[in-house]
Amino acid sequence: MRIDKSIVAMAFLLVLCGCGRNVDGSGTPVGEGSPVSETSSVAETSSLEAESSVNGESSATDSEGSTANTATETEPVDEKASGKTETTDEASKAETGSKDGAEGSATDRTNQSAGQDERLKPNQFRGIFEQGYIEEMAEKYAINLLDDGKFFDYEGDIGDVISEYKDVDLNGDGEPDVINRKGQKYIFEFSDGSSFETGEYSNYRGEGELIEFADITGDIIDEILISHYVFSTAGPIVADSHVYSYFDGNWKQISIIPEDEKLSCAELEAFITEKQESEYSAGYIRFVSVVLTEDSIALLVDYGMKDGADQAFMYEAYSMSIFADGGEPELRMDSKRSEDVLKNWPCDIIL
Repeated sequence: MRIDKSIVAMAFLLVLCGCGRNVDGSGTPVGEGSPVSETSSVAETSSLEAESSVNGESSATDSEGSTANTATETEPVDEKASGKTETTDEASKAETGSKDGAEGSATDRTNQSAGQDERLKPNQFRGIFEQGYIEEMAEKYAINLLDDGKFFDYEGDIGDVISEYKDVDLNGDGEPDVINRKGQKYIFEFSDGSSFETGEYSNYRGEGELIEFADITGDIIDEILISHYVFSTAGPIVADSHVYSYFDGNWKQISIIPEDEKLSCAELEAFITEKQESEYSAGYIRFVSVVLTEDSIALLVDYGMKDGADQAFMYEAYSMSIFADGGEPELRMDSKRSEDVLKNWPCDIIL
């Protein structure tokens, strides 16, 4: 219908314009200024308006048709667009999920890494005398003094009896290690299959060993301190005490107070000699306790004397660190002040 109307309008226009006649068919030539000119113009205008009207109708029809067509065409496009949107959303979700998963994985890896780093920091058990008196702590954590000596002849994993020693990571691999007691010595068994054992300790009544561990050298492997205590009327005495440190692929024993009480640290012996104002002699002083601190080994010494029933206390504390300058590890004095080191024994110090 749109095409027929256009043809009719154009034919009508051609008749009017092409024949050069006015609308009444008089055949008078169209001249400038003649009345027919106005009539012709009016007719022309009417024709143009008609054409315009027809064209407008056509345009409207076209527009409607176009709209209809657009609407018709848009529906599948919308479906496609919707499909694309859904697909995009799904892809987006998938991408987001993938990204989240990647981030999650990264987070997991970070957490695992953090967890690994955390595991690479071995367990520590130290500072026990900040909880109570030396004798009280020995009765709590020394296997042969525990529960009034009930386990004095215990053999096996001491962690089964004292929870603080159960499944501890000593070498920083994130796996549990075992502290066994066999006879009068201790055997440390590590998850990588390596092990070491201590010498034998005396096992008389009122004697026992305390075990502490902490990484004081910063190599992500614990130092292990085993200190042997004897409890008497004069108070606790520590002797036959050693620290074990992993060095050059092996566990090394570094003596603090050997069984014969000959000090292995020459600097410490010099300090004590100066304090005594005479050559060092173990019989004139009392080694009260030895502990691991955050980065060193602390030794508590009592220079006081017992006079009958009276006991005079005169405490000094010394701090030592482990050094290995191209040779075997050894203990050397460090710069910590005695009054600062004394804080490791808050319950026992009587100043």
